[in-house]
Amino acid sequence: MWALFKTAKRCSELEDDVRQLKSELKSLQLEWESVYDSLRRLAGKIARRQQHDAQAAAEAAGAQPELDGINAASNPDQMSARIRASRHGLRGAS
Repeated sequence: MWALFKTAKRCSELEDDVRQLKSELKSLQLEWESVYDSLRRLAGKIARRQQHDAQAAAEAAGAQPELDGINAASNPDQMSARIRASRHGLRGAS
Protein backbone atom coordinates (compact mmCIF):
# COMPACT_ATOMS: atom_id res chain seq x y z
CA MET A 1 0.00 0.00 0.00
CA TRP A 2 2.82 2.41 0.88
CA ALA A 3 4.56 1.57 -2.36
CA LEU A 4 1.41 2.51 -4.30
CA PHE A 5 1.19 5.85 -2.42
CA LYS A 6 4.90 6.59 -3.11
CA THR A 7 4.42 5.74 -6.78
CA ALA A 8 1.38 8.02 -7.05
CA LYS A 9 3.25 10.83 -5.30
CA ARG A 10 6.27 10.38 -7.57
CA CYS A 11 4.03 10.36 -10.63
CA SER A 12 2.38 13.58 -9.44
CA GLU A 13 5.79 15.21 -8.91
CA LEU A 14 6.89 14.16 -12.39
CA GLU A 15 3.73 15.63 -13.91
CA ASP A 16 4.39 18.90 -12.06
CA ASP A 17 7.96 18.90 -13.34
CA VAL A 18 6.76 18.34 -16.90
CA ARG A 19 4.24 21.22 -16.60
CA GLN A 20 6.96 23.49 -15.25
CA LEU A 21 9.35 22.53 -18.05
CA LYS A 22 6.65 23.12 -20.67
CA SER A 23 5.96 26.53 -19.18
CA GLU A 24 9.65 27.45 -19.18
CA LEU A 25 10.04 26.20 -22.74
CA LYS A 26 7.09 28.29 -23.89
CA SER A 27 8.57 31.32 -22.14
CA LEU A 28 11.92 30.79 -23.86
CA GLN A 29 10.23 30.34 -27.23
CA LEU A 30 8.38 33.63 -26.82
CA GLU A 31 11.55 35.40 -25.75
CA TRP A 32 13.51 34.08 -28.73
CA GLU A 33 10.69 34.99 -31.11
CA SER A 34 10.88 38.53 -29.76
CA VAL A 35 14.67 38.61 -30.20
CA TYR A 36 14.36 37.18 -33.72
CA ASP A 37 11.75 39.78 -34.67
CA SER A 38 13.96 42.56 -33.33
CA LEU A 39 16.98 41.30 -35.27
CA ARG A 40 14.89 40.88 -38.42
CA ARG A 41 13.61 44.46 -38.16
CA LEU A 42 17.13 45.75 -37.49
CA ALA A 43 18.50 43.87 -40.50
CA GLY A 44 15.69 45.34 -42.62
CA LYS A 45 16.49 48.86 -41.43
CA ILE A 46 20.17 48.37 -42.20
CA ALA A 47 19.38 47.01 -45.66
CA ARG A 48 17.00 49.91 -46.41
CA ARG A 49 19.53 52.46 -45.15
CA GLN A 50 22.28 50.92 -47.25
CA GLN A 51 20.02 50.89 -50.31
CA HIS A 52 19.00 54.50 -49.68
CA ASP A 53 22.62 55.59 -49.23
CA ALA A 54 23.68 53.80 -52.40
CA GLN A 55 20.80 55.36 -54.33
CA ALA A 56 21.57 58.82 -52.94
CA ALA A 57 25.24 58.44 -53.82
CA ALA A 58 24.36 57.35 -57.35
CA GLU A 59 21.99 60.30 -57.77
CA ALA A 60 24.53 62.71 -56.33
CA ALA A 61 27.25 61.43 -58.62
CA GLY A 62 25.06 61.58 -61.71
CA ALA A 63 22.88 64.64 -61.08
CA GLN A 64 25.05 67.03 -59.08
CA PRO A 65 28.01 68.57 -60.91
CA GLU A 66 31.11 69.25 -58.87
CA LEU A 67 32.29 72.84 -58.91
CA ASP A 68 35.88 73.31 -57.79
CA GLY A 69 35.63 70.20 -55.64
CA ILE A 70 32.47 71.39 -53.87
CA ASN A 71 29.08 69.86 -54.49
CA ALA A 72 26.72 72.56 -55.78
CA ALA A 73 23.74 71.21 -53.85
CA SER A 74 25.64 71.29 -50.56
CA ASN A 75 26.45 75.02 -50.92
CA PRO A 76 23.28 77.14 -51.29
CA ASP A 77 25.20 80.36 -51.99
CA GLN A 78 27.04 78.80 -54.88
CA MET A 79 23.81 77.32 -56.23
CA SER A 80 22.12 80.74 -56.01
CA ALA A 81 25.04 82.29 -57.87
CA ARG A 82 24.67 79.70 -60.64
CA ILE A 83 20.93 80.43 -60.92
CA ARG A 84 21.50 84.20 -61.10
CA ALA A 85 24.24 83.73 -63.67
CA SER A 86 22.05 81.51 -65.82
CA ARG A 87 19.26 84.11 -65.72
CA HIS A 88 21.63 86.77 -66.99
CA GLY A 89 23.18 84.57 -69.63
CA LEU A 90 26.54 84.40 -67.85
CA ARG A 91 27.04 80.66 -67.79
CA GLY A 92 30.81 80.87 -67.43
CA ALA A 93 30.55 83.13 -64.33
CA SER A 94 29.80 80.36 -61.90
